[in-house]
Amino acid sequence: MSDQKTTDSVKDDGTLIVDEDGEKVTSAEEKELNDLRADRSFFGYPKGIASLAAGNFFNSICWGAFFAVLIYYL
Repeated sequence: MSDQKTTDSVKDDGTLIVDEDGEKVTSAEEKELNDLRADRSFFGYPKGIASLAAGNFFNSICWGAFFAVLIYYL
C-alpha cells in the first residue's frame, strides 16, 4: 500500500484516488470532501453541529411543554 498524500494536490480530471479511509473516490469527490471538512462557519464548528444543536434545543422545549401539560392534567 502506498503512503501518498492526496489532500494537498487534488486534480479535477476524474481520476480515482484513495482517500484517508482507504476508499477509492474521484478527485472531484475528494476536493468536495476536503472543502466540507474545512468549512467552519458555525462559531468555529462544522455546519452540521448547528442542526444538531437546534434539534436538541427544540427537543428540550417539547419535553418541557409535555411535562407542563402533564402537571396540569394531574
